[in-house]
This record gives sequence, structure tokens and C-alpha cells, in this order.
Amino acid sequence: MQPIFNYIITIHNKEDLIEKVLGSVIKCCNNNSFIYPVLDGCTDRSEEIIDKIIKENSAVKIMKIHTPDVHETKSINAGLRNSDQRKYGFNIILQDDVIIKDFKIEEKIEFIYKWSKKPLGIVSFRMGANFKRNWLTNEENMPFKDFIENICGHGSVSTKIVIPGQFNYRAFPFKSPICVPCDVIDKFGVLEEKLSPHTYDDVEYSLRLIKAGYKNGVFALKFHSEKEWGGTRRIQQNVSEVQKRNINFIRNNYADVLNEKELYGIDMKTYNTPYYSVWKLNINNVFTIIKHRVKLVLYLAKIFFKKLIKYGNR
Repeated sequence: MQPIFNYIITIHNKEDLIEKVLGSVIKCCNNNSFIYPVLDGCTDRSEEIIDKIIKENSAVKIMKIHTPDVHETKSINAGLRNSDQRKYGFNIILQDDVIIKDFKIEEKIEFIYKWSKKPLGIVSFRMGANFKRNWLTNEENMPFKDFIENICGHGSVSTKIVIPGQFNYRAFPFKSPICVPCDVIDKFGVLEEKLSPHTYDDVEYSLRLIKAGYKNGVFALKFHSEKEWGGTRRIQQNVSEVQKRNINFIRNNYADVLNEKELYGIDMKTYNTPYYSVWKLNINNVFTIIKHRVKLVLYLAKIFFKKLIKYGNR
């Protein structure tokens, strides 16, 4: 049976980039693919550009969805609710600052879900992590460890780098892009809107799936995204405040429902899939690796000097 693929793209005022983002998704599409651009309170030319793309690509099934500036969680849910979740297939969820650079992406996604000997729930193409053992009591807003990141990501600090074609199990795959099977959405519903407008809705959903016996992971695929491409939305609430509220919601709702094996018995091996060999190390990849390491060194130096200054002021 040929799977369907629902591409759900959340968009807020991205007129300068949306043509490239949508164009990269169109290149991935086959006959059973559907694209759902979710225009979330756009006030720029984003919709005008999308209308032009729809007219020029009449063979591709593109269905616009409008939401009234509800931010990430609810706009993703609008895409999920307006797409078919009853058929065999997958939802690929990405933001308006992600340009897909991979090829045969649908083939690769179907492969990884069949290849895994464990039932897979959420798979991130970007990044993942596990909980620290004291996540319930340490009062941290980000109580995670064992970070792993696609080399195509933003180059976050203190992460293990994986390259396209490699797969790793992690409890929590982070957006975006991510993939969630249609039958999972049909069975477990959409993201928890009590966590709106954003942050840790993917963590809460991952916990739902872990509780039900699923595994989650990170499958590195090629994409391009820069931190500078974000930030078009006026955030109404402090990010750290949202993090704190949402992680405490998770602590309160999942403290007694998960055992240690479910949370901490994660297979930490890196698996090279048959698609791993297509990665070619070129000068751009070398620069990306260097960028990751330089950011890590600068981050550690910043922490060191802050502690040094704090100690010196005593």
C-alpha cells in the first residue's frame, strides 16, 4: 500500500523565504502527497506568494489553512485536523524557516519506520535528547541530557553530531522538522493545547507514546535552516516563563505513569542505515563540523568566565 504524506508547514510572515521552503517540499512530493500551508496570522505577502505557487503547480495538492495568530502548537494542530489521519501514511511537520535539501525523503521515511524493530512514534530530522534522572526534582527548565543533533542543524552546544542517513533512538525528538505517522495521530490525538503557544508540546506527545509502548528517535536528513531566519513573530510571553510552565505541567502529569525502563532504558547506539553511504563529506560539511565545535568552545568559555567573575566579586 502506498502511504500518504501530509506536509504541514506553519507560516507567520515569511514572504522572503516561503517560496524556497514550499518549493523544497514540492520537490519531495509524489502522487499521494498533500501540502498544508498553515497561514497563522500573516500580514505580509506570504499568502500572495503561496497563491502564485499553487497556480504554477496545479498537479500538486496544496490546501491553505488559516489560523488567527495562534502560534506553533495550535497552528500545527489545525494542519493535523484538516488532513486525513485515517489512511496509512505520515505527517511531516516543519516550520517556515526549514528548506528541505534531501532527496527521496518519502522513501526514506517509510523505510525507517519499517526498519525499526520497535514501533516508532515521533521521529525528528533535527535533534533529540533524554531526560536527566532527576528531571522531576531538579527544577530546571531544560532537564535533558544525551543531546544529539543533525549536522544540518543550528549547531547547538554540547551535542553529539550525526550525519544524514544515521538513526538514533531518543526519548524526545524536537521540532522541526519532525514526522508522526497518521495512525498515531488518529489514535492519540493532536498536540496538547494547554502548552500553547509553544514549547515542549513535542516532549509531552513523546511521553504519551512512550507510555503506550512506542519508541522515538532522530533520523538525520538534509535540510537548511538558519537561526536568523526565525523571529518574525512578536512573542507575547517570555520564553523561559513558557518553558517553566510547560515542563512543570509535564512533571505534574507524568510523574507517576512512567517507569525507569521506559524513560532511561534507551538504546544509545548510532545506526547507519542504507542511506548513510550517500553522504559525501565536502568543504561545506567540514565548515559545519568546525562551526559546531567553535560554538561549543565559546559556550564553555562564557560559562567559565561568568563563574570566574562571580567568584571574584565575592
